[in-house]
Amino acid sequence: MLELLEFSRGPLSVADIKSAASRAKLRPNKSTVYRELYFLVEQGIVVEVDFLDGMKRYEFVAHDGHHHHMICTSCQHVECVDVCFDVTRVLKEIAKHSRFKVQHHVLEFFGTCAQCCN
Repeated sequence: MLELLEFSRGPLSVADIKSAASRAKLRPNKSTVYRELYFLVEQGIVVEVDFLDGMKRYEFVAHDGHHHHMICTSCQHVECVDVCFDVTRVLKEIAKHSRFKVQHHVLEFFGTCAQCCN
């Protein structure tokens, strides 16, 4: 499962993981998949991603650092995007002005991909 997440092109749902396992002639039950994902998230190896559509997805923690996603609202295509501004500076400003310590953040971009625009 870890290998599947590490080499996937984007975050995977439990259904995606089970489907890929089936193609590899494996048949893990749903609770096993959830248990393994929970363990990997707890270990900081995998992160849970929520695109606000009621389905959680999971992604290998990239070696190249924190990133966000662009999600096409038409075809659901997902692309990773590197942070293009200094998030650390923004978090320090938030803490300074509001005395609120941010523990984590979510920033996803929703729109229409180039293929759906045509």
